[in-house]
Amino acid sequence: MIATRTAVRGLVVVVGVGLGLAACHSAAEDRAARAEQAQIEARARELAQKIVADIEEQEHASDELRRIQDRLVAQTQLLATPDQFFETSGLRMLVRGDQERPLRSVQELSLTNKSRYPVSQIAARAEFVLEGEVVASVPLMLRGGLPAGATRRFAVADDTLASAAVQTTASETKIVITAVSIEPPPQVATP
Repeated sequence: MIATRTAVRGLVVVVGVGLGLAACHSAAEDRAARAEQAQIEARARELAQKIVADIEEQEHASDELRRIQDRLVAQTQLLATPDQFFETSGLRMLVRGDQERPLRSVQELSLTNKSRYPVSQIAARAEFVLEGEVVASVPLMLRGGLPAGATRRFAVADDTLASAAVQTTASETKIVITAVSIEPPPQVATP
């Protein structure tokens, strides 16, 4: 029995020492596993930050592309249907000749540019309306630029308006803007 107790005690000592070594081995493995986990988490954070930066860069590029597309659409609309972007006022006509067939010509008008773009080379048409029908029209050429949102007076007297004359009894006149050129943005001088 003493031998059994000694053997059991020896086994307990061996088992105890073995467990101690296992505990030491497990602590070292835990430290190594924690260090590896910390490296993995650091790399994951680094990759996540890179992905977020890439997404933000793509969103910025996408926003810039959207702004360019919006500008191109607006410019295309201005060039295709310019009349909707302008308002005419202060129309002054010159009427000569007899009352049955007077000769009419546009002498002066003010034009407001309601678009977001400065324009020049403005072509227009004066339509003469009688009983709701256009019975005659003449081309107009407005010389000089017109900034976005601005109103400018154009006149034959100062050579900013070229107008033909037409013989008509129609006294109602409507100005239709038919074509414009969009002015390029000003160049910024770089030293």
